Amino acid sequence: MVKDFKLDSSSYEKLFGFYIKELVALTSPKYLESFFDLRKSELKNRQYCLYKSNPKFKTFEDSHYYKNRSAILRYLKTLK
Repeated sequence: MVKDFKLDSSSYEKLFGFYIKELVALTSPKYLESFFDLRKSELKNRQYCLYKSNPKFKTFEDSHYYKNRSAILRYLKTLK
């Protein structure tokens, strides 16, 4: 069931603006590096959950985060 939030155009524009602002922050050059530095031990401790559900997740790989950042950057370029 899909809820209709009935956003008017002004509310939608504010929400979209906030969303884009957050995407820009996520793609800043040092964002992922600082995130991984801060969460390194937590990510390592939680690996067992991933491994238990799928044994191919023996180690945490951050490459998909960098691929996602590249995709977000390409999207943001289309908005300019």
